[in-house]
Amino acid sequence: LDRADGKRLWINPLGGKGSASTPALQGDRIFVGSLTGDIYCLDADTGRTVWNKTIETDPKWWGVASSPLILDAVVYIMSYSDGTLHALSPEGEELWNLSTGLVSNYVSAAASDRKIYFPGGDPALYCVDSVSKEVLWKAKVASRITATPTLWETNVFLVTTESIQALDAATGKQLWKAEINGSISSPAASFGRIYVGSDDQQKGHMSCFDATNGSQI
Repeated sequence: LDRADGKRLWINPLGGKGSASTPALQGDRIFVGSLTGDIYCLDADTGRTVWNKTIETDPKWWGVASSPLILDAVVYIMSYSDGTLHALSPEGEELWNLSTGLVSNYVSAAASDRKIYFPGGDPALYCVDSVSKEVLWKAKVASRITATPTLWETNVFLVTTESIQALDAATGKQLWKAEINGSISSPAASFGRIYVGSDDQQKGHMSCFDATNGSQI
């Protein structure tokens, strides 16, 4: 859309079914997952498809709902049925991947200081060096990770079906844990506080925690 007046400039149906993935932009290229199970690369000016690549062989109704992450000209995106983190070149070549088992269908990777943090199907949170491709640490958790991890200062925050947790981003050591019914809501960090949505059957709640010790505010 034209930002000034909302006029539609172009449309791309992404294989005819659209997307639940948040697009990522680098230069004149847009990268986005599709409900068909593909990741698409589009020309940002014209909307034409530059290339598309199937990374999810069992797309069901959500396809590739993971949102792409771009770091040092590499596109990182997850497929849920095998819990694979795919590292692609801007031209769509698969550079490397790491599979961990079935994960929640809306989770994505996060990055800080050339380290990639992503939910694994073990269940565990993985930290991978984006240059060496080495797994620096893996922090096992008791239940499925339901949302994209959040990085703030030296910590990484993750949500599971049973809790929100803070880990040391350098080592994966757990710093604190608080009970919530985790949803697909990713934590947001601001001024020493963590805000997160939860899934409590018929009622959803927004919770606020002290980022340093996990006490509920």
